[in-house]
Amino acid sequence: MAFDPSYEFLYRDAKQFNGLTSCQAKSKNKLDFHFNASLIEVYLVKQDWLVIKSNKDKPLSLSDYKTMYNNNLMLERFKCIFAINPNTPKN
Repeated sequence: MAFDPSYEFLYRDAKQFNGLTSCQAKSKNKLDFHFNASLIEVYLVKQDWLVIKSNKDKPLSLSDYKTMYNNNLMLERFKCIFAINPNTPKN
């Protein structure tokens, strides 16, 4: 089996953006779960990017995805805490 260079980018992105190397667990099961979750997250983001990418010239940025999902989470939290109905008409 030949080495696929895309695996190198998968590990690099997982180390830089998903905390692949920041686990402090000692149990083999917990370490396996952490490694799998981190690598699967990168894989799912790349799959999502391939499906919805609108600009074919723009490269994938995991930092942009993290910012986008963090902003969406924050917006949903504000709507929930302040009881904001997003469907009300503007004044």
